[in-house]
Amino acid sequence: MSVQLRELYQFFTLFLSAIFATLFFRPLSYFVPKKKGRVVVIGREGGTFSDNAKHFFLFLYENSTSVFSAVFLTSNRKTFSQLRHYSLPCLMYPGLSALYWLLTAEFVIMDSADWISGGKFQLTVRSKTVQLWHGAPLKEIGLPLYRRRLRGRSLIFRLVLQFQKKITGRYPDNYIFLSTSEFFTQKVFLNAFKARNFVEYGYPRNDAILKAQRDRHRNSLLWINCDPKALQLIDKARDDHLRIILYAPTFRSNLSSPFSDNILSLHGLNNFVSAHKILLVMKLHPFMAGQVHAENLTHIVHYVPECDIYPALSLVDCLITDYSSIYFDYLLLDRPIIFFPYDFDKYVEDDRKLFFDYIEMAPGKICENQVELQEAMLMSDTVYWATRRGEVRDKVFDHFDDNAGQRLYDFLRESSLS
Repeated sequence: MSVQLRELYQFFTLFLSAIFATLFFRPLSYFVPKKKGRVVVIGREGGTFSDNAKHFFLFLYENSTSVFSAVFLTSNRKTFSQLRHYSLPCLMYPGLSALYWLLTAEFVIMDSADWISGGKFQLTVRSKTVQLWHGAPLKEIGLPLYRRRLRGRSLIFRLVLQFQKKITGRYPDNYIFLSTSEFFTQKVFLNAFKARNFVEYGYPRNDAILKAQRDRHRNSLLWINCDPKALQLIDKARDDHLRIILYAPTFRSNLSSPFSDNILSLHGLNNFVSAHKILLVMKLHPFMAGQVHAENLTHIVHYVPECDIYPALSLVDCLITDYSSIYFDYLLLDRPIIFFPYDFDKYVEDDRKLFFDYIEMAPGKICENQVELQEAMLMSDTVYWATRRGEVRDKVFDHFDDNAGQRLYDFLRESSLS
């Protein structure tokens, strides 16, 4: 199915289900009373156990008190079985118990915009929504992206799209929106989202990065849904004194990648990293991963796309990315970053505009082809790049500790008790 057909199918599926939910679910939300302290956490892409939703849910679970009662909501059977294996409170959606929890939840917590599907928005219109989001963005998101895509469209198209967004709850009035810094709140989030409270507490997934450094035996629940095979290969490589480099590019709407565009040669990369005692870990979007065949690659490891990468960042010596917000998180470790925006002009023109000047916000060597990328992988870190990383980090984060979950918990506790 082409990108356009898939988007059209998703548009009408979400639209029709929202109409049904508005007629039947939304009225229920006004009659069923909320239960104080009841919390539903919803993961991205149908409820995968990763990112900020995962790590704040684990914080709630590990710091459970009489104040909150929390469950993780998923539509993914694998995630459901995984959480049940660890005796973590979880519910499958749709299901009667899940419907009841959504109707009675005081707080509904999510880290993406796709949580609204299947009537969940209509069931929770009177709950307090807490949007954790999934990264301090470099690229355009939210309302600015939506408004730009409306420009030049016909009046009928704009009216239909505006009605679809409203009835589906695509841009809801959140109770809380979680940011990482006053800089990002002012420059990005205030204009991109609606919320009663914008709070700069940092991300729970960043807590996981820092805590993972102290949990080398992986006894903590934060390692749930991390790729066990990739972690095993990383451990072996570290024992063999190999450098670990992670390549984590962002998704392109046309499903292209540097491999499909013949910018990078996979086997050429493998020969290079093998010769220089490097293990290259690739965390690709599922569509990109499907284009890459990993047979006979001795020093390249694929990290399962649906698995949580954030605890594993603590094991990585150097990060390669392009426009992904993962590099902002990685700044907390103060390790080298290489930027590979091989399609910069095309990406900015056809896919997403950027909120910031790329060079100003990219504290690392910028490469455009495989030769430059391989040269950068061999370069030693410098005082100049360390200083630049510190400058960008100070814009991105107001806090550099592993207490983001605690700060958010305290705010929710005060809100619930008031």
